[in-house]
Amino acid sequence: MKLKIFGSALLLLLALLVVGLLGYTGAAAGKKLYYLAVERTWFPVEATVTSVRTISKTLKYGKHQWAPSWTYTYVANGKSYRAESTAIAYGYDVNWYDFPSAAARDGSSRAVGSIVHAYFDAGNPPRSMLDRATFDLVDAINLGIFILVLANTADFLRSGRRRTERRSR
Repeated sequence: MKLKIFGSALLLLLALLVVGLLGYTGAAAGKKLYYLAVERTWFPVEATVTSVRTISKTLKYGKHQWAPSWTYTYVANGKSYRAESTAIAYGYDVNWYDFPSAAARDGSSRAVGSIVHAYFDAGNPPRSMLDRATFDLVDAINLGIFILVLANTADFLRSGRRRTERRSR
């Protein structure tokens, strides 16, 4: 009896772990795939870089990282707009660096006054980005884990159903 209760509790814990893992990896990969699909419909436009700066974030244990950020202007539907490269999710696939000088060097790749390609949302022209989202290694790993866990969960459930059918005969 105690073994059956322990087995049920262990199975419940495993199920919660699987649901959590599926939720996390599915949401991460799904969000990125959504942005990839939506941003492909945005229109290209020439933009002019008006400023370059270095942004920073604090990680755990007080460590800092830095990345470049650009302000740019563009004209869409006859109206002028100003935007930040880091204003929207995946608007710039930021490269974070351990040193501010490395971020500044990356920032100089788009100097003030240079003409760059931007993409804007025709339904909401103030929304724009310099770089479209990319599907990188972390996204591929999340998607792979999601598919593997989902496939193994389906297989486990199918085999459990078969075992139950055999016992009931």
